[in-house]
Amino acid sequence: MGYVRFGDAGESNTVDPAMNFWPYLLLGAIGNPVSDRAWAIFLGCFLAAVALGLLVLSWTRWGQSKLLTKCIAIAFLAHIWLLLYAYGTRIPYGNPAEGTGSQGTQLALVESKTSVSVAWTPQDSTAAPLDDESWSDPPSLQNADTNGDPSADPRADSDSNSTPLWNRSLESPSVPDFALPNAQVQAPADLSDEHLRLLGQFEEQSSTDLPLDPTLLADSASSDPSSGEDSAKQTDSLAMSSEQAQRSIAPTAVEAPEATANRPEPASFIPGAYRMRMAPERFAHTLKNGGDANTEQAVRGALEFLAKSQSPDGSWNAQAYGAGQRAVAPSAEALYRADTGKFADTAMTGLALLAFLGAGHTHNDGGPYAACVHRGLSYLCQQQFPSGDLSGRNQIGQQPTVRYARMYSHGIAAIALAEAYALTRDQDLLVPVKNAVDYSLKAMNPRTGGWRYDFASEDPGDTSQFGWQAMLLNSASVSNAAPLEGHHRVLLQRFLDSVSTGKSGGLAVYRNLNPQSRPASEQATVAMTAEAFAMRTMLGLPMSAQATREAKQMLMNQLPGSSEPNFYYWYYATLALYQSQPHSEAWTLWNQAIKRELLATQVSQGDYAGSWDPRCIWGGHGGRIYTTALGCMCLEVYYRYLPLYQTDSLTAP
Repeated sequence: MGYVRFGDAGESNTVDPAMNFWPYLLLGAIGNPVSDRAWAIFLGCFLAAVALGLLVLSWTRWGQSKLLTKCIAIAFLAHIWLLLYAYGTRIPYGNPAEGTGSQGTQLALVESKTSVSVAWTPQDSTAAPLDDESWSDPPSLQNADTNGDPSADPRADSDSNSTPLWNRSLESPSVPDFALPNAQVQAPADLSDEHLRLLGQFEEQSSTDLPLDPTLLADSASSDPSSGEDSAKQTDSLAMSSEQAQRSIAPTAVEAPEATANRPEPASFIPGAYRMRMAPERFAHTLKNGGDANTEQAVRGALEFLAKSQSPDGSWNAQAYGAGQRAVAPSAEALYRADTGKFADTAMTGLALLAFLGAGHTHNDGGPYAACVHRGLSYLCQQQFPSGDLSGRNQIGQQPTVRYARMYSHGIAAIALAEAYALTRDQDLLVPVKNAVDYSLKAMNPRTGGWRYDFASEDPGDTSQFGWQAMLLNSASVSNAAPLEGHHRVLLQRFLDSVSTGKSGGLAVYRNLNPQSRPASEQATVAMTAEAFAMRTMLGLPMSAQATREAKQMLMNQLPGSSEPNFYYWYYATLALYQSQPHSEAWTLWNQAIKRELLATQVSQGDYAGSWDPRCIWGGHGGRIYTTALGCMCLEVYYRYLPLYQTDSLTAP
């Protein structure tokens, strides 16, 4: 006679046959419904017929009486279903987020000559996915659709082969030497006296024309990335030296940096928006649009630091570089957010990769950072869940530590994959990008067009989450990896309209819990205004001239250097003002301020040379990789994206 064993994988314990054994005898008699398809279909049809019969009987006199008999019949049917479900279900247990290994429970039905077992075997001991997601190695993507000319294989121009991206091996990168200049502040010669007067005025004042009342921020006060009032001061170890604080810009040397010289013409498949970063005349564009040799030298220094700080597995470790160290506000919610960002490795990896890609470095260009970028992309591909989620296998569960960072991590990492695909058309990246976009679209609120911390949340969404997800959709659409459909574009505009405020609608708030009504203008913040402004420009969504002036006025009232450093705000404001019109007075003022601030505070020597200290708003959550990547991208703005209004030969295929 058969008996049943329970135990950990690889062990067995005999169960006393006298212990309520009839369910297992029944399973032994009917066989294995999991493997016997015909029997499973028959049994399923039979139980369905029984259920239908009970439903019909419930309409008869019997259904109105003999309640005990009816309950017994229904209970009997339910027990059969539960027994079959338990018999064919995997039972994982343990806390995968602890990284101490995972175990499995084995259920085996043993007969005299044969043994049938259902066991869960973990594939990785570091983590297990959330809910119904299961991790498996990324599939080969060699047969993925190209969404382009089928006769032209972009990979023919690269060193890639049939081996998937995550299985290729490259040599370690060679990192160029780097040193920052020690120069004095000099005003650029092309500024008029009026420009100089305004620049000095804006440097001495903070945002006074559009005051913000903290009592009106309500729900957003504890979680708006622009809220600097609640930020605690960083430890003394992050304080800048006096020599470092004295450094600033001197747009003197105008020779083309070696890193950008002798560049080949960008490949024909690269979208026009990205071509300037790959162009041979990139330094000429840099000079024309407000950059100089010093900004390019600072970019090279930042990239060198990022290359040296990459982990062997291809990631940039958030916690190792100061992420998740302090809370946002001295309140009860601080306990929930104290270490948010600690495990956001995919977010930091995405930001670092975006800095390399922004300077035209890809994984198949044969350059000094090709291996570095390759390892980072490989890491992200391996971290992606089958659902498309790129938040990472170490950010699972509902603990506040990971809940507040998970959707950010997905969006940032996905943008990096989308830009890498746009620049290389590596087909191994196409399916990961498509899956990431699909995940973001499913997570979007179908009524408001917004995103929040949780997947498919009923929350209307917040502007901070919106910016990263919208940029992902735009990046994937530009390369035709995942074209943005019309109804999704309508939803994106609907959300931006719902958070818009001000006399002309040019300002933006962090959250609007009642999207049917316009929020109070006092709730607008500079960071959210900059982010909404940038997204309207990048997505080509309508914005009136009055609204544009209103947004620019708010940003001009808080130039870099006039208040506590905020790399998040600086990144979006730099992008928005440059995209709107790189030769306007507002851009000129902002550009001089951001250059002066970033070049004066970049670390010049030691282990952290080329980086920026995370001594800023939200720096305690993002750490040094966060500030360095964002600062680098601010100084790449002169060629990172072609301004959307500009017509240029670079846009031609």
